[in-house]
Amino acid sequence: MPRLAMRSDYDVDLQWGTVEVTFKPTQSVYTYTRLGELKHGPVSRLPRVRHAGATGDIDNYRSNQVEGMAYQLAVEACNRKPRRD
Repeated sequence: MPRLAMRSDYDVDLQWGTVEVTFKPTQSVYTYTRLGELKHGPVSRLPRVRHAGATGDIDNYRSNQVEGMAYQLAVEACNRKPRRD
């Protein structure tokens, strides 16, 4: 049975033109491009994904759930944090 990802399973790094969301259990990195006016614009819906963990994928998690939560956290980060230069 697939495991469920929790919010605490992620780290979010907000930068000027991107938001990187790392899914810690598998070290998968979802990089979202910030669109429009870079300081406050929305993020792209489709991320660049890099699976850096030992299995090379998201292991026994549902990919759509992991990516969906990564997107949600990226959008939330853009709405609440000031950008980093």
